[in-house]
Amino acid sequence: MELKVNTAPDADGITKVMEIRPSDLIQKKRSRTINDLGSLIAFLKKWGDPAIATIYWTDEHVIAVLNEEDLDSGDGKQDRVTFSFERPYVARKWLDAIGNTFGHKKFRDFLEGRWQDIAEGSTLFARISNLSLAQTFNYDGKINDDHNYQLAFKSETGPDVATLPKVLTVTIPMLEGSEKTYNLVLKLKMTMPETDKPTPSFSFVWEDQEAVFEQVARDAIAE
Repeated sequence: MELKVNTAPDADGITKVMEIRPSDLIQKKRSRTINDLGSLIAFLKKWGDPAIATIYWTDEHVIAVLNEEDLDSGDGKQDRVTFSFERPYVARKWLDAIGNTFGHKKFRDFLEGRWQDIAEGSTLFARISNLSLAQTFNYDGKINDDHNYQLAFKSETGPDVATLPKVLTVTIPMLEGSEKTYNLVLKLKMTMPETDKPTPSFSFVWEDQEAVFEQVARDAIAE
């Protein structure tokens, strides 16, 4: 993503006034890296002057130039501070899962440690747990609706039908050091292979991740 510059915050706290190339920030007299958001805020409050400082940001990091004497030529005495966004453990677990394919038993194992992050996650976990006991499956796409999958199966307790949502809302923090949470709207994909003893597999698709990552960055900048 291209770097964006903020010089006059709007109602959301960010105004994208212009775009610059990363190479424009190479020639600097001093630079440092700060690994904690709270420490970055404390540093900028102490040393930053809004009249001459500018914050550049992407959805991965922040670059604060404390003294914009001559950005075009690079001859000024700019003091640059870089902060890279770190994801908390729970966010890393979900980000690693998105795009992967789970067999139904591995999917159950994943949900066992993560169902608390999902709206109505206890219900989903219970249904997936029932599937882990299944002997046979009978998937018929014609009985699906716009919001759910219907999966017939036979288990040790007899025949049953599992209704699984096609969309999940996961609510988790996305920035290390911040308790603010964000909603990840994930599509649940289910695939039935054509074999004599078919077992379903599952995967997540996250279509608006760029918008969420940008909002996380905006919120960090607003602080």
